[in-house]
Amino acid sequence: MTFVFSWRQHSALDWAVGVQVNFFDFVPDLDYFAEAVLPLMVQAGLRNPCPAPR
Repeated sequence: MTFVFSWRQHSALDWAVGVQVNFFDFVPDLDYFAEAVLPLMVQAGLRNPCPAPR
């Protein structure tokens, strides 16, 4: 079962405490998520920036 919703609909999910993300092909999909999606989430104010690796 897949749920697709807009960020406007997201505000109606006040009861939700988290989001589960699944990757079809883990390594390349995780790289894409880290490089493309996480910066957008930071820009939208949905996530704090990740610290630089040591």
